[in-house]
Amino acid sequence: MANWFRNITLEQADNYCRSAFLASVFFAIIDVIAGSIGISSNGQRSGSLSTYLLDFERMISTALILGAGFAVKHHARFWAILLFAFFIANSVMLAMGHGRFIFIIVSFIFCFFFGRSLVGTVVWHRLNKRSEEVPLRTPIWRKALSALGILVTIILTILIAFGAWSEIRNGPSAAVSFKDNISQKTIEVLDQLELIDEGEEVLAFYSTAVFDLKDEGFILTDRRAIGYRSGDGQVSSRHIAYENIGHIEVLNEGGVTSETVVQIRSLADGKSLILKLSPENDGDEIAIDLLRAKTGKQIIRPQQTVIPRPQD
Repeated sequence: MANWFRNITLEQADNYCRSAFLASVFFAIIDVIAGSIGISSNGQRSGSLSTYLLDFERMISTALILGAGFAVKHHARFWAILLFAFFIANSVMLAMGHGRFIFIIVSFIFCFFFGRSLVGTVVWHRLNKRSEEVPLRTPIWRKALSALGILVTIILTILIAFGAWSEIRNGPSAAVSFKDNISQKTIEVLDQLELIDEGEEVLAFYSTAVFDLKDEGFILTDRRAIGYRSGDGQVSSRHIAYENIGHIEVLNEGGVTSETVVQIRSLADGKSLILKLSPENDGDEIAIDLLRAKTGKQIIRPQQTVIPRPQD
């Protein structure tokens, strides 16, 4: 690896920087086209030309990437670092979220070009220091770009930190939430997903998601048990009414890094529903007791012992 780095010529380094600029142009074209027809990273289409023109955040980010690519073409190391870091973060977020596989692959391809341009800028400056033919004085416009890059980085860092804080503050709870402490945001999300019928009351809720409640969640209402998961822009769910539950088994006892897994089986069709519950604050046991109270069924534990329903 070290030999490859040392063997890069000034011309190759320059080509790496130019290819990054072409990649940024290509990305901008793709983003404008995708944004114009309303395609997001999950591959869903919803919009028209106005979708992109009214999405100022997307327009600004596209313009910044294009401008950064231009700066990298002129061997700006700072902007090369910024571009590479942005696409690494974007690829990881897509991989962790529900982006289509093709979008994840394309994002990693851009990572390759921008990562190579980072190497190119470093090598170009290293070789220039050894050359007497290339002036070392930094043009004013490049200094201005560097200053702008630092300013943009500070602004983006503040925005990202604020966004992360907001997500953590309003994001999924690490514990099972019950009737008295279910957040208003959770109720709003469940209403958006149309998982709760009119007049139905949510008694317990837990989401395995890190940021977005819509990713995966498990609900106990006054009428039934519900599990849902989203993927590729679609939400799939399954529910079993309490009167139709014939079997409740704890498949896995939760620990510090894992959830308690409960399987319930329907008498109507024999199909199962898996519930995941956090053991924090004994929320899993409270939810299991709630299931037992609502169904009158015995709970089978991993040791295959049967815990009878307490006598009133």
